[in-house]
Amino acid sequence: MKRIFYLGAVMSVLFELANVYFIMPLPFSQRARSIEIAYFLYSWRWGFRAIAGAFIVAGLPAAFRTAGWHRAFPVASLAVTAAAAYAANFAMAADHMFLRAAALRMQPVERNAVEPGRLVVGVEINSDQADRSILPFGLFLRAQSAPQPPASKPTTPTAPSTTAETYPALATSKP
Repeated sequence: MKRIFYLGAVMSVLFELANVYFIMPLPFSQRARSIEIAYFLYSWRWGFRAIAGAFIVAGLPAAFRTAGWHRAFPVASLAVTAAAAYAANFAMAADHMFLRAAALRMQPVERNAVEPGRLVVGVEINSDQADRSILPFGLFLRAQSAPQPPASKPTTPTAPSTTAETYPALATSKP
């Protein structure tokens, strides 16, 4: 009966992780067309949870019948199961992860904490996928925001001497 308890705990953790994995853009999760699997898991989530919960409840007395420090295993497995359920349904839920930022502060390129080789943008054109480095874009921004060197001698603006210099179109027009 102890095995039933641990089987229920493992089933619960695997289900919650799979429920998040097939929806979220995690590594290798978007390579297959997994939307049907994600929809099936989400539609039947309470059925999966009920089965895993029934396994846990059925094996709970046998799991806690152990003596001594071995009682820590069922407690730890329940804690891991609860943490996985919380993380999958609250912390890693799409409606929580993709909230709009409250404030967006633009920083100069010099304050960039990401290594330039790790800046990548994913591009898909006509079902051809590619990863493009945004390093040239970052270098362009750095060149644009670089301070300009001061002129060798300060220049003083001179006032135009005639109206023709100020307004060349007026110089050719006839009254």
